[in-house]
Amino acid sequence: MTSPAKSSETKPILALAFLYTIGNFLLLFNKAIYWDTWIWLPLIKGKQYEQLWDILYQSKRFTPYYLYRISGFFDNPVFFFKITAFISCLLAGLFLYGILRKKLALRIDRVFFISAFFILTPVFLVRIDSSILQHSFNIMLFFLAALVYFIAEKNKNKIIAVVNYGLSWILFFLSFNTYSLLALYGGFALLLFTSYRQINKENNGC
Repeated sequence: MTSPAKSSETKPILALAFLYTIGNFLLLFNKAIYWDTWIWLPLIKGKQYEQLWDILYQSKRFTPYYLYRISGFFDNPVFFFKITAFISCLLAGLFLYGILRKKLALRIDRVFFISAFFILTPVFLVRIDSSILQHSFNIMLFFLAALVYFIAEKNKNKIIAVVNYGLSWILFFLSFNTYSLLALYGGFALLLFTSYRQINKENNGC
């Protein structure tokens, strides 16, 4: 039998997933692509991975290279781009929900509003497309890293905590290609600084 507390936590998460899905799932069946996909698509279909690497390496865009390589195993790479961006954006919003609840202990209604605003408001011109594949995937990794880090903080088992800390920093490293969203990293550092400062005040009895 599900406890009331667990049920109240599960319902908003399911509601977020439902709202996001009905708001964006039709985009998965849109066959239109933006101009930059016309550059990558012939290279992917032609298995010209060396040329693809040469182009992306110049801007240090490693994440899309490996995602494009994976897409080469599918008959429809465009759908792979769209579904990967679709899932990444959704997971990023759910990870953000967990961060706000576990670290900041905000009320469920406030956390739901912030998370819903994040996943339902398109920052880019499109929500699901290969043109934002790198950003959506790396943002997802970033929020997952932050969530794992905050879970490690509350873990009383030191060994598990150290493993989680290590995993979180690996995920942070993998998400570093979000070069245009460095404010996220500054925000994470500011959150840590504010949190630890508050803890020190409480420990010192201030």
